Amino acid sequence: MFSCKEDDFQDQAADLQFESHAGMVEVEYRGQKLAAWKDKNGNYVVGDDIVLYRNEVNELSGSGGQNKYALLDWEQITNINVSLWPGGLISFNIGPGFTNAELVMIDKAIQHWNNKTRIIFIRVPVNEKVYFKKVDSGCRAGLGYPENGEKNIVQVSPSCDLQSIIHELGHVVGLNHEHQKSSRNGHIIMKPETFNFIESNYHSIYQTLIENFRIEETNLGDPFPFDIQSVMMYGSYPRNNIALRDLLISQSLPFFTKKDGSIVERPLLGLSPKDIMLVQYYYTRKLILRNIDYNVVRVKMRTEGSDPDIMFLNPEEEIMLYYDSQKDRYTYNGHVVQQLGLNNGNDVTNYIKLSWSGSNDIKYFVKVSDPMDSDGSMILIKDYVHPENTAYYHFTNRDGIDGGSRKAIVESQKIDDYTSCIYLKRWNSDRNTDRQVHSFNKYTPATLKIRNINYPALENIVMKFTGCSDKKIALAPGQSIALEYTANGFTYGGCKLRQLDFNNGNSSDDLNFSQSSYLGEVTYQGSSSYITTIIDTNSGYIYGAVDPDGIDGKVTNAQLVGYTAQGTMFIDIRK
Repeated sequence: MFSCKEDDFQDQAADLQFESHAGMVEVEYRGQKLAAWKDKNGNYVVGDDIVLYRNEVNELSGSGGQNKYALLDWEQITNINVSLWPGGLISFNIGPGFTNAELVMIDKAIQHWNNKTRIIFIRVPVNEKVYFKKVDSGCRAGLGYPENGEKNIVQVSPSCDLQSIIHELGHVVGLNHEHQKSSRNGHIIMKPETFNFIESNYHSIYQTLIENFRIEETNLGDPFPFDIQSVMMYGSYPRNNIALRDLLISQSLPFFTKKDGSIVERPLLGLSPKDIMLVQYYYTRKLILRNIDYNVVRVKMRTEGSDPDIMFLNPEEEIMLYYDSQKDRYTYNGHVVQQLGLNNGNDVTNYIKLSWSGSNDIKYFVKVSDPMDSDGSMILIKDYVHPENTAYYHFTNRDGIDGGSRKAIVESQKIDDYTSCIYLKRWNSDRNTDRQVHSFNKYTPATLKIRNINYPALENIVMKFTGCSDKKIALAPGQSIALEYTANGFTYGGCKLRQLDFNNGNSSDDLNFSQSSYLGEVTYQGSSSYITTIIDTNSGYIYGAVDPDGIDGKVTNAQLVGYTAQGTMFIDIRK
């Protein structure tokens, strides 16, 4: 019944009977659990007209059954992971069976997108990634770029008009429904009496109806205000099921209204200005400095051609920089950003260098005696100008940022081809921005595995103990060493370990397990004098560190990744 004729009910009784038989199923899709409607062709549909890519769907066992997902609360949230199109280039082809008028309409919709946005739809004879398919009923499309060799099938039936196809192409590009965004509640009011009426009189479609009005959030986000004129917005009443629409109108039972109680009309003007801005936001390279859960940070931004700005970056807030492909630099309000100071303008501690000495790297300066001194600098993002070569790093700032909590975590991440983030987090944060677990039970004995994942062979490691003789070992790629953790510290072969010296006894590249200045902590010190924390047994937490000049003279920018999995602690060494 909810096959998505772009925005509402299917009106064929046979289809209603079939879909009632199919029911709702629970699936795993791109790392998220979703409730989806399985249609007669085996497609999994969410949000009324979004078709999940079948090769990425795992239907969970025991998820069928009537009413399992008949949620009364449409405010519950569905999370969907969306991939963007590389380069904003979308290849397509059109299948057989369309009338000349329908072909003209599809062409107009494509040209509308090509003319209004930076997206480029280009028709190809073979190997297309988007395929327009003639169907008997409904309008549907996949959401975003299809992975694993699939195609995004845009289903077009005779009931689809120009606005419908522009809407479905919005899904192809990566846009989700406007009326299902969390920002809707300040602008529209859901009408429970309508849902109660549907449950009593059209029970077989009630489950789907609830799911199709739940809040949808994607990994891409939406920083812009709610837009009731968005091409991705539905109207208050169903459009395609004439009988149901007339019945609901006669009973004054809209699905939702504006805040003043008036009806929301279906937009008919194509892409709105907000739609265009959102597409530009998605498909422009950007760097986001985001305070995840740290203290308030006073950010002093230095740019070319303008005076420094002071901004207060509160928890959950962010500053966004846009990449200028002509200058090969990140910009803010059109000015090239040189530096982000995180200490209220103090140029000797806690600042991020983005544009200096012609470098394509982004570095974090922890503590230096002179602004030009590289001592204490940590690599955050390597070669951001060439995405194919870009690498991302993280570490712990033991002294904290801008007078805030000690042991701040500074972490860079690639989100997608268009978005990079630098996160500021507190030590002991439960926000797993790297999708790893970092806390452990400090009272429970455990194993710590130190693994060489893909770093050059480390042949000069000296294990230094308390009360036992030193031991020399090597770690080739793929090899590991296991230590035992108890309340008394870390041991190997029954001997208490005080240091792993990766540099054959020299005064750098040391993993320290017992230092009077850092009781209960496992720290790392490279050639710089600055020391970072990897494990804190006082709080039961583990994270990572970076060695900018490499370990034992090997490849620069060695990353030590600390995390826990299934009761075991890991420190992975990566290049």
